[in-house]
Amino acid sequence: MKEISKTLFKEFSKCSNYYVLDNIYNKKMFSEIDENIKKEYLKLMYDENGNSLICNTDEKLEVMQEYYKEVERVSLKVASKTFKKPFKYEENNLKQKEIRFIDSNGYLFHTYLDGYYENNEEIYVIEVKATSSNSFMKLGPKVKGELSPIFKKDNNIIYLKEEIVNEKKYQNSYHKLFDRYDDCGKYIYDIAITKFIMDGYLKQNNITKKVKYYLGILNSEYIYDGVSDFEEVNNEEVISFIDMNYILNDYKDLIFEEYNKIINNIFLKKIEDTYSKACKEDCPYKKACFPFLNNLDSVESLLVPKKIKIDSQPYDVIDLINMGYKHITDIPKEYLDNKNHIIQRNCIDSDEEYFNKEDIRNSIKENIEYPIYHLDFEAFQSPLPRFKGEKPYMQSVFQYSIHIQRKPFVCDEKLDNYYFIPNDFLDHRKELVEKMIKTIDLSSGGIVLVYNKNFEYSRIKEFMEFYPEYKKELQNILNHMVDLLDIVRKNKNSDTISFYHKNLHGSYSIKKVLPVFTDMSYSELEVKNGVEAQVAYAKFKYLPKEDIQVLRESLIKYCGQDTYSMFKILSKLYIKSQD
Repeated sequence: MKEISKTLFKEFSKCSNYYVLDNIYNKKMFSEIDENIKKEYLKLMYDENGNSLICNTDEKLEVMQEYYKEVERVSLKVASKTFKKPFKYEENNLKQKEIRFIDSNGYLFHTYLDGYYENNEEIYVIEVKATSSNSFMKLGPKVKGELSPIFKKDNNIIYLKEEIVNEKKYQNSYHKLFDRYDDCGKYIYDIAITKFIMDGYLKQNNITKKVKYYLGILNSEYIYDGVSDFEEVNNEEVISFIDMNYILNDYKDLIFEEYNKIINNIFLKKIEDTYSKACKEDCPYKKACFPFLNNLDSVESLLVPKKIKIDSQPYDVIDLINMGYKHITDIPKEYLDNKNHIIQRNCIDSDEEYFNKEDIRNSIKENIEYPIYHLDFEAFQSPLPRFKGEKPYMQSVFQYSIHIQRKPFVCDEKLDNYYFIPNDFLDHRKELVEKMIKTIDLSSGGIVLVYNKNFEYSRIKEFMEFYPEYKKELQNILNHMVDLLDIVRKNKNSDTISFYHKNLHGSYSIKKVLPVFTDMSYSELEVKNGVEAQVAYAKFKYLPKEDIQVLRESLIKYCGQDTYSMFKILSKLYIKSQD
């Protein structure tokens, strides 16, 4: 008997390929699939040593599991208070209430329920998701310049405004709830599968009780007091519950279509080359299905806007791939009417970079002033806030690196590097702020240089709220903040890019830009990106001091490379713009 969990339901319904490729990957072959085709896919799934190229361990997910479990625990605690029902938290998923049914094809569908309560008349089902209420409460059209949300909140329960369902101006917003790839829709799709399995379970067991469904999510307005076990603060609970009953009734036909798609995909056992939204998501078999996406000139690397007009009709990346335009060079030049797309195409064709000396020279002249304080933060996003004043998923800064450059081309990687990073998992935000404003001395002029300004800018604004006694010094930092990304990418007075190289692959991230200008890269570092930095810091919570010290050194090198890279890139830009 084939078992189909809720997770497999979501995967098998994505496309016809997933079921087949998942079996090929797990060496469960079908006689219906050509042996040569199997071999070709296996080459894309495993390297020559037999190591997987597909399903690598998600270390962040492993580290964050305890945080997601804590969200479940707190959610059921708040649910017991909100609904006045005794919901029981089970740390082990296998001890949760399991529901299952066998369909007419003999397939067993099953899932476990995060929150479950049953009495003689009714059943309550709570699906907990470690996401924020923000995207739900901001879903809706603007009416006369003001947001008109489709949800309302009453006594910690979020309800759909049912009166809006048939109003034309709300249709686009309401329909997003039925898009499994939408920020809100993906969570509703998940609980809709739960209802599908529950309906089968009830029918098969002749149970006629009414079932009420709620989605438990983090309240984006909740501000932690820093001491309690996430008790109510200012009439706000840390968890809110979305009443899903009206929406799920509208979802019934759609989920049944998804079920039929799964059965069809299992029976057909075929591989198609159609690209879809499912492919754009983080599908593990994406690059096995579409190996051309690994190429530097894949159409996915189109610069924004990622659309091409053909006969005045805009086509996005999904459309272009299905029309046969897999590479940017496949697109006829006459279809390129966006200046940046033309520049990108010319760089690929000529294998030469585009560099607008005048634009970059003017940007440097207008923005750069010495000393330069190259600044970078590292932050940890916890679903449940950790420290006083924080909200769910707030970026909690735990580290900074500053490289001080006092004149052109002069900055020592070690001697001019100033940094802060704690030795434990406790609250050191104020200490970090105090040390930072002492290091960044703008009394005689200078600038604070960051890469992709919004992140550092937003964190400093939050510091101003946490520590109003330092508002003046922090505002001064903001007043002198300059974004190196703007100098690299384009002049503020133009929509046309100032620089492009094919190795950017459509991205201006510092990790893409750095190897273009220097022989430096992040590949040799122990911590190579922001996700790995969060994982490393999360381990401070339980590792012994000697192991924490090893991770601290890795984090210092990583964050320090970000700021030293800014110095190297700026220096290279200056030299190239003067040639």
